[in-house]
Amino acid sequence: MLPIVIIKYSGHMYGDTPLKNDLSHIKDYQEFIKAINYCLSKQYASLKVGGRMAILMADVKKNHKLYSMLLDMNKLGTVEQIVIKEQHNCMSNHRKYFNENFIKISHEYCLILRKDEPLILDYMITKRGKMDLRDSLKVTWKDLVASTIESLGGRVNLEKLYKSLEGYKKTYNNPNWKAKIRQTLQIYPNIFVNIERGVWQLV
Repeated sequence: MLPIVIIKYSGHMYGDTPLKNDLSHIKDYQEFIKAINYCLSKQYASLKVGGRMAILMADVKKNHKLYSMLLDMNKLGTVEQIVIKEQHNCMSNHRKYFNENFIKISHEYCLILRKDEPLILDYMITKRGKMDLRDSLKVTWKDLVASTIESLGGRVNLEKLYKSLEGYKKTYNNPNWKAKIRQTLQIYPNIFVNIERGVWQLV
């Protein structure tokens, strides 16, 4: 569950009771995006050819992570325009932050979608996921070895490095993977340094 804090409308901005179908009361971000996409599809279907939808939205930042509706929601039809406007009454305006590197959100977006055809639907869908680099056949040995050493604290002996990579796709498809790791460590002295026999660390 990814809890987010957004402005709640019914029961807060107006009225005393939250409305059942008010999406601003959804606490989980992924569920919120699913609900937005469902509403978007229903509203888009009701458009005539040449009709447009304008969706006003803003970003949310929580626990050092940006939650962007603009990036995450589906885009149906033709993206005609993205209008960026100043956002007023931002929640961050009323808070004090000790981290001077924090960039306050002071804008919002108006996404304009246009329906061009009655039966053919153009769409863009954002897909989120995670993958282990050790199972990627496209990652370079240099990047893989550096990332693995970093995950192990920045310094590691060869046996521990072998154990961390053994059995994954990158090593499974190379019968000489241990030799390849040793070669990688030796040919990039600006990245890896041998501090003692069989022990390497990142520069």
